[in-house]
Amino acid sequence: MSTTDFFYKNLPAFNRFEQILNEKNFTPIPADWYVIIVDIMGSTQAIEAGRYKDVNMIGASAIISVLNQTDKDLTPYIFGGDGASFAVPSLHLKKICSALYGVKQMSEETFNLKLRVGILPVQELYDQGQKITVCKFQAAPGIHLAMFSSGGIETAERKIKSPPSNAQYDVTHYCDLAYMEQHKPNFDGLECRWDPVKSNYGEHITLMLLARGSDKQTIYQNAYNKISEIYGQNHNYCPVSEHNLALSKSSETLKKEAKIKNFPKVQKDTASTLRKINWLQRIGSFLLKTRLKIGNFDGKSYKNQLIQNSDYRKFDDMLRMILDSTTDQKKQLLSYLQDQYQKQNIYYGIHFSDSILLTCLVFDYHDYHVHFVDGGNGGYAMAAKQLKGQVKKNAKPNKIQNL
Repeated sequence: MSTTDFFYKNLPAFNRFEQILNEKNFTPIPADWYVIIVDIMGSTQAIEAGRYKDVNMIGASAIISVLNQTDKDLTPYIFGGDGASFAVPSLHLKKICSALYGVKQMSEETFNLKLRVGILPVQELYDQGQKITVCKFQAAPGIHLAMFSSGGIETAERKIKSPPSNAQYDVTHYCDLAYMEQHKPNFDGLECRWDPVKSNYGEHITLMLLARGSDKQTIYQNAYNKISEIYGQNHNYCPVSEHNLALSKSSETLKKEAKIKNFPKVQKDTASTLRKINWLQRIGSFLLKTRLKIGNFDGKSYKNQLIQNSDYRKFDDMLRMILDSTTDQKKQLLSYLQDQYQKQNIYYGIHFSDSILLTCLVFDYHDYHVHFVDGGNGGYAMAAKQLKGQVKKNAKPNKIQNL
């Protein structure tokens, strides 16, 4: 390994969310690394057709497939609802390309959704005067969530999505096709076993906020302070609540997980995996109800750990949050957002739903499990649609094409 292979693992972690809004706490990603953007083509249409759970699961599948090829502490990533973004060391690029190529095949064959996988050298960003930085947020002891800043992810995404030049970034240019065909992805750890989580206070709000102007850091800090003023401390607005968490009994939801895990195996293997998942669901329900512990699953503490390990707050070249909100709080938030938009301080996208969706990565039921949160009915994708409409209306052409 080169010295840069351990770059992310050796970064200090910050345990207060407001710290990740300070640019001084971000570090440039090494020039010999690569940015990877994974997104579902036509995801908005799929979500509008009611397929938001399919979209979330494919995005999470990309993440678990990458982490199963590497040391999970070496690779920063962020879940975007309809995809994912990564920064990866060159050491693991070949294995990661193979894994993501397999996810691309799985998405198309199992869900009939086309997946774009683009890879761009960090050096290319630096050669063009761009920046890309990362910091590490400690959601709970041992659980670190990556945050990206300085515009590098957005620039990489625009390049990877913009024809005709985007063809050069396709995953097939970075790994031998024969190798990728022989090395299939590993989806162990992907779980989708919770019912949609209902709001405690009325509505879940999915918010995307993009600062404008030269002093973006102050705008983000002021926005987060205003949200804290309206909603209080993070546990007051966290959209995941212990008493609203219920394991799913939906055979269709559990069948999706079984299909992904068995790709590209035959149907009878999927049926066997589904039986195993149903059996584990029954055991899990019993342990959660009785608050008993078996092995590394503690029915008394697991739900609380799940809440701590959820990514309902993140920064990915913009502030993204999901809030459990009362009607009065919603009015205050909307008033603030509209005021800041009219003052040309921000663009924003916002989406309302009565529930959220959880998609989970479980390496260990006690020590390491991470839970991705998206608003019901396509929260992040629908919020992004509004935000992009504001950008298109107000910004210079081609300033931001993809979010």
